[in-house]
Amino acid sequence: MFAISNSSEYGLLILEQVKKSNDYLPLSQIVDQLGLPKRFIARVSAELVKAGLLESKEGKNGGYKLGSKINQVSLLDYLKIFEDMKLVKCLDKDYNCKYSRSCNHRQSLHKVYSLILSSLSQYKLSSII
Repeated sequence: MFAISNSSEYGLLILEQVKKSNDYLPLSQIVDQLGLPKRFIARVSAELVKAGLLESKEGKNGGYKLGSKINQVSLLDYLKIFEDMKLVKCLDKDYNCKYSRSCNHRQSLHKVYSLILSSLSQYKLSSII
């Protein structure tokens, strides 16, 4: 029913590989270890750099290492990098639902959604990788 995207899943795999390295881990080595397409790994890694979860360095001894924010970010914050995080469309404040007069489930789903977000925010990303 609920599934994270390939970007989120592969991002976790990238972070796990980089965490194992004491130095910068080259993109080519990450690609070899994971067996995933280089272009896709590069794109996901760029998003992780932008979010401060990875640091990148170009050149002969370059690659990726864990960024300074890795211990501060919750699982919820991580998922927001790649995921829409909407349970249903009507929870978006700008959504104009044509069924609002007859809908009885919006409030209940909002409570469920709040519980999910609260739970995800309690887990640190660093404890997962």
